[in-house]
Amino acid sequence: MISDHPPHAGQPSVAASLGQLATADLSLLGERALLKRVDTKFALSDVQLASVLASLDGRYAVARVGGAPLDRYETTYFDTPALTFLNQHLRDRRPRYKVRIRHYMGRERSYLEVKQKTSAGATRKWRRELPFGEDALSELSASFLSDVCPVDAALLRPTACTNFDRITLVGVDTMERVTLDLRLQFMAGGRERELGPVVIAEVKQDRQRWRSPIMLALRANHVRALSISKYCAAAALLIEGARVQRYRPRLRELQRLVSRSAEHAG
Repeated sequence: MISDHPPHAGQPSVAASLGQLATADLSLLGERALLKRVDTKFALSDVQLASVLASLDGRYAVARVGGAPLDRYETTYFDTPALTFLNQHLRDRRPRYKVRIRHYMGRERSYLEVKQKTSAGATRKWRRELPFGEDALSELSASFLSDVCPVDAALLRPTACTNFDRITLVGVDTMERVTLDLRLQFMAGGRERELGPVVIAEVKQDRQRWRSPIMLALRANHVRALSISKYCAAAALLIEGARVQRYRPRLRELQRLVSRSAEHAG
């Protein structure tokens, strides 16, 4: 089930809008991998998402796994006991890094992934395939990390987990990959939090294009860019003692989205 909330009268559902999009073939997905890119993030309600998708007019194709437009992602983030990566992000230090193991449940694939935000603001990504379901940093993974990450793997430990359903769109004629994350769950420090009807979107481009079809669709639906990290949000909500004062305004914006979406559903 794509959405827990029925659409308003005359408004297409998320499922119906996705059904109108072509399926992205492996060739197109490969061309839009964008391991080096510029990312722009947004937070929106599921009601806004349905409207955005309905306006894309075939200019994007959707990745399907087993015929379904959703894939379940389960992710474990690694950090030092001093939360080095988290603090780099909160202070907007560049370059900065994230280290995670992500399980792509529909595809039954697992990867160790490293993301770097460069001093120029671009994103670089490296990954190593793991046996499906592997959660620990092995010796081979430590060797991989030594080549792409400045922090010794021996210092890293599991810090937070995020689970969500993802819709992936790729531009048919534009060098873009769009991820839409729904039904987010955060776990850290023995605690858990769900974000309900909030959708976190990320537009990945080879260079910043504010007038691409997806960017214009988001703007037309009054969706503003919001620099939100799922790892930072999980830490801010659940890790006691994390110094996250600078992140509070973004969490308040997420809460406003939850409240507005609940009002629409009612």
